[in-house]
Amino acid sequence: MLKELSVKKFEKADKEWVRFVVMNRTSADRRHDYDVVIGPTANDNTRNSIDLFIGGYLGNKESDDAMNILLQLLKPQILPRQFLFVGEKAVACLKLIRREIL
Repeated sequence: MLKELSVKKFEKADKEWVRFVVMNRTSADRRHDYDVVIGPTANDNTRNSIDLFIGGYLGNKESDDAMNILLQLLKPQILPRQFLFVGEKAVACLKLIRREIL
């Protein structure tokens, strides 16, 4: 079943990853056809820096300089890996292994 999924894997937080995250944060519609996306985490810890970038506070968001500033702020070398399962087709591949009460 996994072989039938379209998977996008980002090896690191780089300019391609930034463009993907920004596209998903600024568009009401899903703009990609991936069933699973794997890459650095873009969460509440990265939100402020990404919002500054989107708002143009780091410079023109189309420029390499602004992206480089954003990547320095995010400290990409310490971002944990994230898995995003998009839609029922991808979620159907998941299997519950155990439950724990925290």
